[in-house]
Amino acid sequence: YGVMKKLELNFDPVITYSYDFNNKKFIIRKNRNSIKNFFDPSGSITNITAIVGANGAGKTSTLEFIKEIYGKKSFSSNRKFIMVYSEKVSNNKQKNYVYYHNSLIEKIEKNDEIQLIEYPYSEKMLKEGSYNHVKLSDVKTPCIFFSNIFDGSFEEEYKEKLPQGKRKQIYNISTNFLVRTDREIWKRSLGKGEIDQIKDYNASSVLRQLEFISGFDNFNLNFNLPRHLYVRFSRVTSPYIIKGENSLPESYRQAILNLLKDENLHNKFIELMVNNYFYELLELIDYKKVKTLWKYNGELNHSGDKNTMTRVIQLLSDWKLELERIKKLQEKSIMFDNYGIEQVDAMINLIKLLNGKEITLGLDRRGIKIEIKNELEFLKEFVKNFFLSFQNRPYASFEWSNSFSSGQKAMIDLYSRFYSIKKEIDSNECHHILILIDEGEVYLHPQWQKSFISNIITFLKRLFPNKITQIILTSNSPILLSDLPKECVIFLKEVNGEVKIVDGLKDKNPTFAANIHSLFSDSFFLKGDLIGDFAKSKINWLINILNDDIGTIRKNEEVIRKMINMIGEPLIKNKLLSMLEDQLKIRLINVDEEIEHLKRRIEKLEGKKGFKYQND
Repeated sequence: YGVMKKLELNFDPVITYSYDFNNKKFIIRKNRNSIKNFFDPSGSITNITAIVGANGAGKTSTLEFIKEIYGKKSFSSNRKFIMVYSEKVSNNKQKNYVYYHNSLIEKIEKNDEIQLIEYPYSEKMLKEGSYNHVKLSDVKTPCIFFSNIFDGSFEEEYKEKLPQGKRKQIYNISTNFLVRTDREIWKRSLGKGEIDQIKDYNASSVLRQLEFISGFDNFNLNFNLPRHLYVRFSRVTSPYIIKGENSLPESYRQAILNLLKDENLHNKFIELMVNNYFYELLELIDYKKVKTLWKYNGELNHSGDKNTMTRVIQLLSDWKLELERIKKLQEKSIMFDNYGIEQVDAMINLIKLLNGKEITLGLDRRGIKIEIKNELEFLKEFVKNFFLSFQNRPYASFEWSNSFSSGQKAMIDLYSRFYSIKKEIDSNECHHILILIDEGEVYLHPQWQKSFISNIITFLKRLFPNKITQIILTSNSPILLSDLPKECVIFLKEVNGEVKIVDGLKDKNPTFAANIHSLFSDSFFLKGDLIGDFAKSKINWLINILNDDIGTIRKNEEVIRKMINMIGEPLIKNKLLSMLEDQLKIRLINVDEEIEHLKRRIEKLEGKKGFKYQND
């Protein structure tokens, strides 16, 4: 497959690992040409390696394999690979552990100053039909895995049995993993019930982002963090009006809404919440089957000098007691569980939280805004109870700002996930971190992709100031490559059905500080022209019709001109215009020649006619 050169995946001092596939030779040497602390003068970010290639080339599989090593501390020996990791033993010395299949390496060359520990292994099929596992030495560095891709893929949870005082090593903050595991966190923190899988992921995401914005406010990032959380009201359809003596849900709803006649923000929010609750409840319970079970007489007017909020809470508490009474009847025909009761609890908690709290109207007048600074605990309780107060139809949404772009939201989500594990990483006794980022630029505008490497370096330095960080990332975007030297990029390419490592871009062009347009035009990223396939088909149509007969061109001239004027590339546009004008000129020349020919014919005929008259 050729030679893989300068695959830098180690901490300072930088070591170059080269593998000669033809001679099965593995070469380890210090890289004398490397620039120390290239990515960060302070040495906090030791190295960034990018794995790039087309879809299906094996980028994510490489990260998955590294995750497995950290999670299981072993691997199945039917895999053939070479793996190297280093352990720093002093300021100037490090141990290098080399795991390799014995069919891949016949000779290892190294400098005397490099300490090497070899672990060759071979395939061994066990009696039960599985392969044996190769145990790894103690890998101490914690590994963080981030991916923003959500495709339903299963992310394994490595549950390590750790000795006392030891910290776990794999921290998975990928979307696929969090969607599955955030539910367990909610169940543990609330001590009751559970929420819809996507809903509790959304709730956890908002809480993570609140924690980050509140705790990371003193650090300067590439954009200002939001100061307010906006709670935007949704438009909820009014619930059905149930007629009859036993229409207690409607009676409760009307009684509560009668108390909320004052058009203040608190009341608008509570009215929206109550309407949504009964609307959802009517979809869950068949009142034709259970109306005889309602025993409350509908006298809902409470006397006394209680304020509005207290009276609303009392009404909801009465309603909760009614639900608990129905539940005790254990009628199998009633589709009902604890969550309906907990939903009422959440509504009561929200009213208590808002009671006396100063809130202001949002800029678009469709919701409220709450200041984040000094309000973290209030907001956390507000968010938790909000997500418990509805079943499937949220009556409000959370936003950071009316002017926040999707790129800023994506970066806040990325930052907040890393921030959520900061305490655990800080308490880990190891001074190094390995960070795996799988297509971190996904969903980002090209402008944000340009600054992705710079932003992630700045952020991680400030997040983990006492750690030494190594980053391995995958990407489909050549934009990121302009921030990385060629020696820090692994190019995977499919050739004749096999994935191979290729030695860089065509003509061995460097990647660092390369023109992004040139990187896009490299055949490694885009095959063919740098225009969309649909546009290319239209241009081909223009070329074909301009090479057709003049009658077809005349018939379609207006469409041809309009389409040519749409083209943004000047070279293509001017060439097609030139072709059109040339065809029209040729036709004009032909017409002029035909006119002259006809004139000569007429003159000739006129001459013959005169000769006949003379003879007569």
